[in-house]
Formats: sequence, C-alpha cells, structure tokens
Amino acid sequence: MNKVFCIPGRNETLSESFAWLLRRKQVEIIGVDFNREFSTMTFAGQVDWCRGVIRDSLLSNDLILGRSFGAWIILNALVDPEENYPGTVILIASVLGYGRSGNVGFIAPRAKSFWREAASRQVSPAQRIVLIHATNDDQCPLEYAEKLSRIWGLDLVTFKKGGHGLGKENALQKELAGVVQEIWHPASVG
Repeated sequence: MNKVFCIPGRNETLSESFAWLLRRKQVEIIGVDFNREFSTMTFAGQVDWCRGVIRDSLLSNDLILGRSFGAWIILNALVDPEENYPGTVILIASVLGYGRSGNVGFIAPRAKSFWREAASRQVSPAQRIVLIHATNDDQCPLEYAEKLSRIWGLDLVTFKKGGHGLGKENALQKELAGVVQEIWHPASVG
C-alpha cells in the first residue's frame, strides 16, 4: 500500500483540502489537519515535524502532497537537508514566500532564506516536484511558481480557474485528481 503524506493549508482539514484523494482505495494517508494543535506550533516546529515524517515514514514510491501554506511547510522541510527526497512531491496553490490577501501583502516565515537556499542549490530537493497553480490565484502569484520552476527545473501545471481554493471543494476536484493521477501513478492506486 502506498502512503500519501498530506499537509493542507492554514485552518483547513485533510478532508476539506484532499477529499478527492481520500476516496482512493489502496492508499494510506499520513497527515495532519491544520487545526489548533498544529497551528499553534512554531513554523520551525511544523517544518521539523514534517521533515521527521518524510525521513521516518516515506519511501520513494510514496507521495508528498501539500496545499497552500502546507506546501510552504513541505518546501522548507525539503530544502534544508543534504539528502534529496527520492520520491514525488505535488504542491497545489503553494505559498512561495510572498503573496497578498486583498490589498495587503504578506511575507511567509523564512521567505528570504528559502529563496536564497533555492538559488544556491539550483536543483530540486526531491526526485520530482510538480507545482500546480491556478492562473487566477489572487493570493499566491503565479510568477513565484514560474521562478521556482526555472531555478529547480520543476514541472508547472496551471489551471485557468480555481483561484487560491484550487483543490478544495470545487468543480475542479475531478480534473485535479486526474492530473495528480497522471503525475503519480503507482500500481496500487485505484
């Protein structure tokens, strides 16, 4: 049985962010709801927890899946270690350090150090990382996904609609599930 390690966005649950995946048979889900207990951890604590799960629980045929701020935690967990993750990572509507909410800009924790490390590393910290973004994401500009894709040679899949809620309860869940299935298609996923 393949494992999928999932971290949803802030204030989201696994079932809200990944309902389309939870219906799959023959997949063991490892993850966390972004609930009060997890959200009260420091960012460093969240990254360390994530790094521990990746190191201790996952094999190369398993999948790491993040959405929004969960994707940012995963990227920070992957960028630090010397050793690359030997499997596939799919990040949906990723926070990539800088963004906005309405007219207010934001800077995510470790934004400067992440981009400095990404530029100096110049190779992906995983066997394969795929970024999936909506071109109309009003919170996480596509330009950062394009930039990271160029630096690390990542695949970038774009949806014309879906906004920052891409992957959550919306009409694109079936299409998104199909894209994830094309990217990560172990024999046991049914």
